[in-house]
Amino acid sequence: MRGPVGVPRLRDAATGLMLPAWVVESRQTISRREETAVRSERGQASAVEQRPAAQLDEREEDVARELTNAGGPDTASASACNHLLFVASPDGYRVIERGGALPGERSELQLELGDDDRRYVVSRIGRSPIPHDERPCAFLEPAA
Repeated sequence: MRGPVGVPRLRDAATGLMLPAWVVESRQTISRREETAVRSERGQASAVEQRPAAQLDEREEDVARELTNAGGPDTASASACNHLLFVASPDGYRVIERGGALPGERSELQLELGDDDRRYVVSRIGRSPIPHDERPCAFLEPAA
């Protein structure tokens, strides 16, 4: 089938058919736009994936310094507020709410969990593992 006389025709790369030029050009334009959109999405995804985990560690260290900064304006409020203890034990993990001063990093605590009385070491200070909870958290591990 030939179509109307005088309408330029091009071979469509995808189908191999001779089609009106405007159809082939429209398909090529759409294809280029799709390729551009895909490249843009890939670029955005790779930028997020390339964000180093070290940035998160640095932020946690900054929070820990702010919370344990002696003489700073936040010291009084940090020592008076509640905090959490994230306790690693052979039975699993526990989150315990406590009042008073936040223990310092590498300090030792004696905790009685059920029938078990153990010593723990603060491995790091960070944010609460509970979503939308602004309280600081001391992450504990069993003492050696």
